[in-house]
Amino acid sequence: MNHKVYVLLVIVVACSACAVETPLKKPGTTQADFERDKLRCMGAMYAERERGAPNWHLYDYCMESRGHSRTPVP
Repeated sequence: MNHKVYVLLVIVVACSACAVETPLKKPGTTQADFERDKLRCMGAMYAERERGAPNWHLYDYCMESRGHSRTPVP
């Protein structure tokens, strides 16, 4: 494979890994409410990691249980 094509392929794969995730939204909430929920859920996420990587699924579940969603709110 041509060196330039290989470099381009590596760049494309690396950029696809940096895709922006849909932000969490909750209708009728303030930024202060969001930050409070975020800190509580991040605390739970890091508390449950047991010397490993933080569990981002736990964070998402915690935020969703507080009414936040990654789907667009009409």
